[in-house]
Amino acid sequence: MSTEIGTVSLVAVLSIVWSGVATGAHGQQCPELIGSWTGGPVTAVAASADVAYVVDGTNLRVIDVSIPSSPTEVGSCECGGEDDFVAARSHVYLIKDGALRVVDVSVPASPVEEGACVAGGDYVSAVTGGFVFAGGVWFLASIDVQIPWNPVPADHTIAPAEGVAVAGDHAYLASGLDGLSVWNVGDPFSLVEVGSLETSGTVGDVAVSDRFAYLARGECDTGCPTGLLVVDVTEPSTPVEVSFVETPCCPERLEVSGNLLLLTDRSGVAVYDLTRPSAPVQVGYHTASEATSRFAVSGRSVYLAQGESGFEILDISGCPGFVPGPPPPRLADGRSTP
Repeated sequence: MSTEIGTVSLVAVLSIVWSGVATGAHGQQCPELIGSWTGGPVTAVAASADVAYVVDGTNLRVIDVSIPSSPTEVGSCECGGEDDFVAARSHVYLIKDGALRVVDVSVPASPVEEGACVAGGDYVSAVTGGFVFAGGVWFLASIDVQIPWNPVPADHTIAPAEGVAVAGDHAYLASGLDGLSVWNVGDPFSLVEVGSLETSGTVGDVAVSDRFAYLARGECDTGCPTGLLVVDVTEPSTPVEVSFVETPCCPERLEVSGNLLLLTDRSGVAVYDLTRPSAPVQVGYHTASEATSRFAVSGRSVYLAQGESGFEILDISGCPGFVPGPPPPRLADGRSTP
């Protein structure tokens, strides 16, 4: 009897606290569901300005999200992969059948595959300085895409890379049971490991902001505490664990946007305030309509892949810690640059 009363009381307290956490400035939900697209299955999503790109394993679809409450498909091609990919300016970079595909999306109504090369890996994690970085369970690769119609492999290495974040001259790898590994990618033709950090539990993804790396740690079935591990990478050769934030569910994917960190689990997406970077504070949560992990962030919007149900659009501008960025540049016809 006493145990039941205690449990009910605890649930009531948590419900009260949670209702306060999930509401941001001016009473706006954090995050707030503002739209959805249900035009087809979505296994992964990328976004740039007011355009979202989705894949289902076969197709790449281009969705105009300038009106979030009414997203509209404007183009497509049979050139889609099924894992994480990146949109940068006028191109989309994705992996399909072990090859990097470079898709020209400068004309949203007519996306076209412009170039391809054997790359290995399972997904694209970043595009920077004219190079694409691709990862896989046991693979990290760099590909020269300075000439989009003629991408060329630059270097690759056998390394567990379940998640990859690139910041400056370094790539940070979520290396599963091996923890975190740090690679110098300043010369993309010569990838060199320069540091590592052993952690308890499995590290499944990583995001980097300033001098901190944030790791999604733990698997629900192992009994190891699951959560967000904060690592100081001021010296990439000697990363140092500084704090751990336990999460109720299994963290799967991470991304940092300004002062906010977004973390997906098997049920939805959590929002953390990074005003104090070494001590993330959860400020919101959205329960997804379907189990999910893939998502993309662009400005104030989060695009959450929902499998057969398409994707949801969330607004994070009402979350404590949100800092608006500059508006995207515009083309002559008024559209945001992709």
